[in-house]
Amino acid sequence: MGAEGYIPPPEQHALGGYTTWAARTAGLEINAEPRIVESLLKLLEEVSDRPRRALKEIHGPYAQSIQKSNPMAYWRLEEMSMPVAHDITGRYNAQF
Repeated sequence: MGAEGYIPPPEQHALGGYTTWAARTAGLEINAEPRIVESLLKLLEEVSDRPRRALKEIHGPYAQSIQKSNPMAYWRLEEMSMPVAHDITGRYNAQF
């Protein structure tokens, strides 16, 4: 049917994001997303008989243009390690 719902990562629960509340299609535990991802990655490693590649941080053209504009703050959200979102400019960190 395709109506299972979105599985938010833990940091979205802290922010109160989309489907972070208990509902019929959103009733998983807070750490469900990273647990599911880790399980799938392990299975992929097993069936491919290859280890996963290291995750590279990519600062593409859009991110570079934002940084060149010297913003007051810039949270890419990949720098988030709850409960802190790290501002890439170094000026601010958001505490959740």
